[in-house]
Amino acid sequence: MTVAQIIVRQQTELENANLSIKKISEDFTRSQFDILGWSKKSVDELRKQNALLEVKLVDCQQQIRNFSYNIQVLNITVLSYLYNNSLFSRDSSKMNTKRIMALTYLR
Repeated sequence: MTVAQIIVRQQTELENANLSIKKISEDFTRSQFDILGWSKKSVDELRKQNALLEVKLVDCQQQIRNFSYNIQVLNITVLSYLYNNSLFSRDSSKMNTKRIMALTYLR
């Protein structure tokens, strides 16, 4: 093999190596853009889900407030019923059996 042939062969190998490096660099850049696109899409989806969860949380908080209010109203209603039906002694010095049963029930 002559020196000229060796130089041409090495030059061809260098050109092939440069083409490979260029292709690897392009693939890497494309992959980075794909990853960034996927990340943006994932973040957008998580933001949407977070917004939905915030709405559900507010709704649940309102339901808990309503439930708490309803329980308070029910307790007042039960106490009023018990009092009006003489289950509480109107004489504070007496504790009758009905009052004890009513207090036990309310606990």
